[in-house]
Amino acid sequence: MPLVYQLLDEGRRVAFTASGRLSGSELVEINRQALSRDLRATPLVYAFFDFDDVTEVAISTAELPDVADMGIKASRQMPKGTAVVIYAKDDLPFALARIWQVFVDQTGWETAVFRARPEAVVWLQSRVAVKFGIQAVVE
Repeated sequence: MPLVYQLLDEGRRVAFTASGRLSGSELVEINRQALSRDLRATPLVYAFFDFDDVTEVAISTAELPDVADMGIKASRQMPKGTAVVIYAKDDLPFALARIWQVFVDQTGWETAVFRARPEAVVWLQSRVAVKFGIQAVVE
């Protein structure tokens, strides 16, 4: 499967990894799975998206807003300042991530998109330390 996610630290963090062909339907479904839980009981503190191994993107203009809408709805159950970072070195995944970032601006999340993985990791670790006083772990 080209897009997978893992809930880690008892659901406090989520790691998404994409490879190969990334379709919009996969992105919608994986977000639905990751966000369809009681986020008040187990708050999501940070998320890391790794699109390093994506070779093709097939996302329609309707699917990206659907993904953003799921995040907006879920953010009502999450702490303000939840950190979400996306690492996407290639142009199309990077551009789509930036568009998504605009769509979810109203969530109160701290979001960032990077072309270099080390910069994404440093940003995430610094934001999570400042906001939540914990160390963000990125494998």
